[in-house]
Amino acid sequence: QIQGTFDAMKGLFYVHHGITALDLRSSELGPEEAEALTPSLRIMTSLKTLHLEHNRLSPKGLASVQESFRFLTSLQMLTLRENGLGAYSGKMVVGSLKMCERLQFVDDVPIGILRGGGGRGKLDLTSKSIGPTEAGMLAELFIESGRLSALCLGNNQLGSEGGAAIAIGFLHLAYLQRLELDYNEIGEDGGVSIAEPMKQLTALVTLSLRKNDLMRRGGSVVCQTFEKMTNLENLDLASNYIEDQSVHNMAKYLSTLTKLRSLDLGNNKIGPNAFASLATCLTPLTMLEALILRENSIGPEGAEHLAEGIRHLTSLKVLDLGFSRVGRKGGLALAAKTRWMTALQKLKFEGNSMGQDAVSQIQTSVPEGCQLDIEAS
Repeated sequence: QIQGTFDAMKGLFYVHHGITALDLRSSELGPEEAEALTPSLRIMTSLKTLHLEHNRLSPKGLASVQESFRFLTSLQMLTLRENGLGAYSGKMVVGSLKMCERLQFVDDVPIGILRGGGGRGKLDLTSKSIGPTEAGMLAELFIESGRLSALCLGNNQLGSEGGAAIAIGFLHLAYLQRLELDYNEIGEDGGVSIAEPMKQLTALVTLSLRKNDLMRRGGSVVCQTFEKMTNLENLDLASNYIEDQSVHNMAKYLSTLTKLRSLDLGNNKIGPNAFASLATCLTPLTMLEALILRENSIGPEGAEHLAEGIRHLTSLKVLDLGFSRVGRKGGLALAAKTRWMTALQKLKFEGNSMGQDAVSQIQTSVPEGCQLDIEAS
């Protein structure tokens, strides 16, 4: 193993080309030093560990270093964090994986689980600036992914094209239990593209598609996949501009998710009429523990419909209807049904202008110890 500053060690690289570990952390490596390092790396075919974090490589310097990766046939661990890579970080992770056949870890991300025949594991690439190109490369690697159980790609830059690209790989993820694609702006067309491949994910327990702007068509088509996801326990579709028609289409599929424990449809564009359909589909979901519907246009009429549905949810612990225009009439309707929810621990009704009489009735109907977030005006 060789450790130290780059200037102090560069003369040793050719002499000690058989080393297995090279530590250049905090060595003030910039693009010029990276270019000078590349010829030496090419002959270090026994190298298993390479630490380059806390330098100033920038994308230009990393591009130079990556030219040598195809020669590092023994490399298993690579660290590159804190190098000013910015949006290039996702390209770095996926690109390194493609070039180094034995690579197991990049900055503590266990990408080795994508190697053929691997055991069950979690691949977390959250906030790695992964775009459509990297999504396509990942999808190809899923063919060899073995028993991958969790795939976390939240807060990236997939867009519609990247959503379609990554979905191609779903055909090979039969054991996947957790899928996070939140905050990716997949969009309406992207929602349509991912829907059919998602039907293969029958083992899913958790699905997060929060803030992807699925809108009416994307939301409707994605919801049709729920018929195949009978093991689903956690579903997050918040902030997707989902409208009434999507909810009407969704209802019959949601009612089949009898293992569902958490449902988040908050911050959408669901109006009063759709809550009649939603209330009906909630009735069979007796294991539901958290229901988030805040920041929709529920209104008094929608609240009356919803009240009929939630009275069957005796396992419910969290109910969030904040800022949903429930009003006094809706508040009174909900108050009459909350007394059935004996497991309730947290109730959020703020910003609904219910009036003091509705608030008082709700306060007396909830179980003792239930945390209330509610106001009259």
